[in-house]
Amino acid sequence: MDISSLFPIIVPRSYNRNGRWLGPLQLLAHPQLAVTWVLLCDDASMTYVNHAMARELTESGIDFVAEAMSNLRSASEGCLYTHVNRTESGISFVASMQEDGLGSSRLLLVNEWRNEFPNGFLFGIPERSCAIVVSATCTAAESEHAAQAVKGCYSEGNTQMLPGLHAPELFVPELVEPGGQLRIRADRGESSWCFLIRYRATAAQYGVRRVQDDVS
Repeated sequence: MDISSLFPIIVPRSYNRNGRWLGPLQLLAHPQLAVTWVLLCDDASMTYVNHAMARELTESGIDFVAEAMSNLRSASEGCLYTHVNRTESGISFVASMQEDGLGSSRLLLVNEWRNEFPNGFLFGIPERSCAIVVSATCTAAESEHAAQAVKGCYSEGNTQMLPGLHAPELFVPELVEPGGQLRIRADRGESSWCFLIRYRATAAQYGVRRVQDDVS
């Protein structure tokens, strides 16, 4: 397994309806979204990481959650977004539509977006391959332009995600309470110790306070 091709991907929580999703799943704070993981292939396709693959990685001492985020950051250096809408007052919104097909995954890089838009921003995730990030300082007309871009991408997308614009705070792992404790769902077939390793690593990765380790 080529770890350098491992990436996170945002998916609807509905993928895990009745607990039937094939691999590990990390809930985001957004009530409709979660993260799972894929291996990108040379032919521009992708393979989802299933439970057996995740166990193999963890038992080999590989923190696949951290590795995937590291790969995403590396792949996004200098190309966090691919399209820009500029106005006289500056950048009103940008779009991420990278060739790897994981444009929406860039929304997981919340700290990087804070550097790009220090005065605030909103996220659009209309389609799996496309993310739109809107400056909080743009005018009402510019905001409407961005909203129409999200609407058009959502209506025409091959893999629809969500309409509208969303707070960036919803694109981090689900917290039990605001500003506090991380909650990750234990996946079917995942051993307690495997879950605990993943749980601790994710808490450290996102800089949140860890609750008492409970894998029951």
